[in-house]
Amino acid sequence: MHIDILTVLPELLTSPFEHSIMKRAQDKELLTVQVHHLRKWAVNEYGQVDDYQYGGGAGMVLLCEPLARAIEELSAPQKFDEIIYVTPDGKTLNQRIANGLSLKERLLIICGHYKGIDERIRQKYVTLEVSIGDYVLSGGELAAAVLVDEVGHLACQSSRAPAGRVLSASVGDRSRTAASERRPTRPLPSLSQSRAHGGAAASIADGLPLRRDRRAGWHAGHRYQALLRLHRFGAGSDGSEGRMNGTSRPRAVGKALSALLPMAPYADTEPIRAAASDRKLRTLPPSVAVWLATVAHVRHAHTDYDRLLGEGYDRDAARFFVVAPINEVLTRWRATRLLWVAALTGGSSP
Repeated sequence: MHIDILTVLPELLTSPFEHSIMKRAQDKELLTVQVHHLRKWAVNEYGQVDDYQYGGGAGMVLLCEPLARAIEELSAPQKFDEIIYVTPDGKTLNQRIANGLSLKERLLIICGHYKGIDERIRQKYVTLEVSIGDYVLSGGELAAAVLVDEVGHLACQSSRAPAGRVLSASVGDRSRTAASERRPTRPLPSLSQSRAHGGAAASIADGLPLRRDRRAGWHAGHRYQALLRLHRFGAGSDGSEGRMNGTSRPRAVGKALSALLPMAPYADTEPIRAAASDRKLRTLPPSVAVWLATVAHVRHAHTDYDRLLGEGYDRDAARFFVVAPINEVLTRWRATRLLWVAALTGGSSP
């Protein structure tokens, strides 16, 4: 993917692309970001690129002439798939927009400044107007950095997909869940710590999100079937499932296993049963422990997860690539739940 950025303050965009994922993506030639100083196309020798608004009013706008010259020159080698203007009155950036842009090859982002840009540029050249929120910044540079980071890392994830693999899960799903799920670091926090912080019980292993719903609508339309209760990590209001003696726990695990995987082979149910009964998952309700043990078992025993790790993929990328194969196995076993997956065009959880 190649991204060009037009700005009057290129210095603001130096640091964001010289560190972390953006830097590694450019070093590996998965992503190219070029920042262009608009004054290169200034209308006079003084480097003028702005003027007062036609019809009066406070504030300056970026002139039509330098922007048009820049766009025409940068488009000469190859046309842009999208010419994007970052502006507060544009479409609010969301995962669906980011997913779509990540599939493009060439993007041009125009950073407004002062009071914006000449309206004629928006009418003739701009194909998409994007906002990162309902507020006004001093310029479009920071918004452009947000957009490049989001779209760039999605494009890099797509380009790293193993050859011949069909991506039935959304690349953006990884991004959204990474931000909305809260995962504890090991060792596990004690129950007293969870109570002291006043939060819901934390997600224990991969695949189980912590629902905080701090932003209304963030998870709208998506259901999660395994919600941990604060009281003893129990599933019932009295926390009874979390307070089991040594004999009732195995029976409850077996019952939960039969309910979750009615058609699973014996060769698979026994390792799952053993893992769900392990002391590491003993503080969890049996239904949750069985689900986590099932996902881990299928991932290692029935997918290419370990091979992908051996080939150098990081754990998050490897897990993303095996979501669809895991769901295929669970469907074959008539499982009562699947891993959450969204289509590239945006969809709802099963």
